[in-house]
Amino acid sequence: MKIIITEEQKRSIINKTDWKEGNNNLTKTFYFKNYKEVMLFVNSVMKIADKQNHHPDMTVHYDNVKLSITDHDKGGVSEKCHKLIKSIDNMKNEELTEYSRTLKNARQQGVGLRFPKSAINSNPLRFRAYNR
Repeated sequence: MKIIITEEQKRSIINKTDWKEGNNNLTKTFYFKNYKEVMLFVNSVMKIADKQNHHPDMTVHYDNVKLSITDHDKGGVSEKCHKLIKSIDNMKNEELTEYSRTLKNARQQGVGLRFPKSAINSNPLRFRAYNR
């Protein structure tokens, strides 16, 4: 039996990996659907970095961004780095929360996601009836 996941699920799994520490810095690569999402993420990170006055190195590609964070004044990883990482990770969680809020509002307005009948029949408790 093959397990099939969507590209969105794949990016979500990959983006949940932790930051890696090495060479006196913290690094993480974030994956996205397209260049527009990449640039929205980069601009969001820029706003956080400006507020904290701690700017990461960014390597931007079409569908991913690699962040590398170090404290140049201290010559390695500092508390400022961990504070920035926490803010960046919280930013991703806020986006997911916004998506959940949007989905909830859509359901309240009688609009919802459509699921295959086979999925509904295999797990009827997971899929409650609405707008059918």
